[in-house]
Amino acid sequence: MACLKKIKNFVTLLKRSFGRRSQDGNASQSPVGETVTPPATRKIFVALMGGRGTCDRFPTMTALRARALTPDYAEFGKLLKDLDARMPVKPTYFVSCLPNGTPLRDDFQYFTSADESKAGNVPANRGKLAAIETLLASMAREATEVYLTGHSYGGWSAMKVAPAVGAARRINVLMTLDPISAVTCTPATGVLQFFSTAGNSCNESPRDFGTSGLRAIRAATDKWINFYQTANRSLHSSAIPEVADNEKLEFPAVGPINGLIDYRNPHFYVGTGSQAWLRLAALINK
Repeated sequence: MACLKKIKNFVTLLKRSFGRRSQDGNASQSPVGETVTPPATRKIFVALMGGRGTCDRFPTMTALRARALTPDYAEFGKLLKDLDARMPVKPTYFVSCLPNGTPLRDDFQYFTSADESKAGNVPANRGKLAAIETLLASMAREATEVYLTGHSYGGWSAMKVAPAVGAARRINVLMTLDPISAVTCTPATGVLQFFSTAGNSCNESPRDFGTSGLRAIRAATDKWINFYQTANRSLHSSAIPEVADNEKLEFPAVGPINGLIDYRNPHFYVGTGSQAWLRLAALINK
């Protein structure tokens, strides 16, 4: 009887050791020191930093709760809705817009997944770029996968915050969409350069980071994709030498005057069209 009791106790010990996970969700230890790892859970964080002048057309919180980010960046809304339907854990997100100034001078307006219970118009949350950087790093730290995107000035802003975000949680994909420098291409310089024969800093990818800065951005991410166009002669980005995956999107050419006065132009469509967002969705779905 004593022998049978010892066997039962041993079986009970094995069941407790192998069948129970630790209360904090981490791996537990077996009697022989082997680690029993719980199933991996994908906690996805997606951030979109919008371009200049997007706040006056930005979605309401009511639309956001329905995952209908319209009229601007509707493809991003579709991506969030798809992730919601498929992921075991609800994805977290950050979405920002800019008024008619620059990321260096003006507050960003933004909302996050924590604001979903709210309703109303364009988000009341406001903050400077340094505060946004801290917030993004904090949200990234809670995720297992991080996808950071930005369009136009938002592309420059995404590049600016990437090293800090990557230090909190390595960025899986950084996607820049026709990024424009907030340092060398301001609204004022854009107009002046339009009438100049000298080089136009509004017709190139951001150069103000320098080689070391671009390398630091590249080091913070597993994959950096840079989309750009040259059809809008007054405002476009270009390939970034430190990026292995530069993709030029083709559009019908737009004259310099129309490029300045018509917001619905190739520069706009790089950020709002489906090509780049379908590529990001494919990478997340791998």
